Amino acid sequence: MQVLHFYGNLTGAKVGCVSAGRTQRVADRRALNKLVFDGHYTALSEEEREAGGGVDGLMAAFDMSGTGGDAMKCTMMINVSYVEGENWVRFDRGLSQLASLINGFVRERLAAGGGAGTLSWADSPMVAVRAFPGSPPYGTNWDFATTSGAIMTVIAVTFQASTVVETLVDEKVARIRMMMRMSGLKGWAYWTVTYCFWGLVVLFQGWLFLLITTFSVLPSGYRISVFAATDGGVQFVLFLLYGLTLTSLCFLLSSLLGNLVTARTIMTVFKLFLAILGGQMSPIFTDSAVPPAAMTIVSLFPPFGLLRAVLSMTDYAAQTVDPVRDASPTLGWAAVVEGRSPVGEVLVIFLLEAPLFLLLTYYFDQVSGTFGVHRHPLFFLGLSSHPAAALSAPDEEQGAGRPDDVAEEAARVAGMESLPVHQQDAVIVRNLRKVFPGHPPKVAVGDLTMGIRRGECVGFLGPNGAGKTTT
Repeated sequence: MQVLHFYGNLTGAKVGCVSAGRTQRVADRRALNKLVFDGHYTALSEEEREAGGGVDGLMAAFDMSGTGGDAMKCTMMINVSYVEGENWVRFDRGLSQLASLINGFVRERLAAGGGAGTLSWADSPMVAVRAFPGSPPYGTNWDFATTSGAIMTVIAVTFQASTVVETLVDEKVARIRMMMRMSGLKGWAYWTVTYCFWGLVVLFQGWLFLLITTFSVLPSGYRISVFAATDGGVQFVLFLLYGLTLTSLCFLLSSLLGNLVTARTIMTVFKLFLAILGGQMSPIFTDSAVPPAAMTIVSLFPPFGLLRAVLSMTDYAAQTVDPVRDASPTLGWAAVVEGRSPVGEVLVIFLLEAPLFLLLTYYFDQVSGTFGVHRHPLFFLGLSSHPAAALSAPDEEQGAGRPDDVAEEAARVAGMESLPVHQQDAVIVRNLRKVFPGHPPKVAVGDLTMGIRRGECVGFLGPNGAGKTTT
């Protein structure tokens, strides 16, 4: 009744409940099939088609078995056989069939009650038994979900990327990871916790969008066709892999950026690029003249890969896939695994890119000299950026190159060994040295000898990596 009320509000027609009249009975199942499907183009033999029998259209049957004396209950059934032509409209996309159904029911009721109507049910077998698709201007197959739903989906689930990149760059500028390492947290623990957190944020956003678009139904009965015509498992895996790949891409971008203003500018351009250019990418994925290799190369950019997958889902929603070649009206795992849909290729790309982007993130984080000590670009081959200075001995560091004030302080501390304890400095440090293990090892403090007098305030000054915190 919600659909009928929607129809009444849309057209201004009065819609209400009427009592059921008599029903038409058929002799057997064969007669019922003939009544419902006779005239269906794909149900006819070649001889009948050549003779002009039947109608090339989309049939619909109506089951009124649940209709009672004071209410009308109708189940609409559709046969999704292949229909040739470009101007046909799916049965559930228009309301002309509802008008025919209501008109036929009212006529039947009037005829059964001796009213003004003279048309019986048997006299008009086409009414409430089958319906034909309307063609423009009598119908329209325009659907927002199938025309703009693909790029809108990509933008909706990718919008969080700018927040992830800007937050990671902000943490790098604020030395958050360095301070956590000083507190004893290993580098791998920082990356794991951060990746899991942002990965869950991106996945939650994508799955929330998926739940809303999949299960939300308007009062008219309309559902977003792009997701209604795709298997739920395929959608779940697609958004899962895309969320992980997008998070890895955000980590990679953050490793290449060292300034928060630059990061915000680049991510703003990224969103504009996706919104403007993304809408122009649809012809590339839908044009059969484009080589498959070119589609694969474009799909390497994760948002465009998701756009390609959603466009494939849109094809199924628009019923442009030949049911003879793909018998299922929904995009399921059979089409994905067998390669009849590009979704399978996109899933493989996401599965490979997610760990690859993380490896590139680790590499650029190690060789970048923006913060801390950078490593050699070929560090994975055992090469070092400072091989000679890495293992310098304390004796070498005490050579003639030591500043005069450092040598003077070391001599003063050495001379206090013969003095009474109450005449010595409150704090005495002799030959302090700290080397952090690694490939190569990093000398945090080469050799420090100093004394701090009672009541003296001491501060350590120096650049990053000078050993202030270690001392």
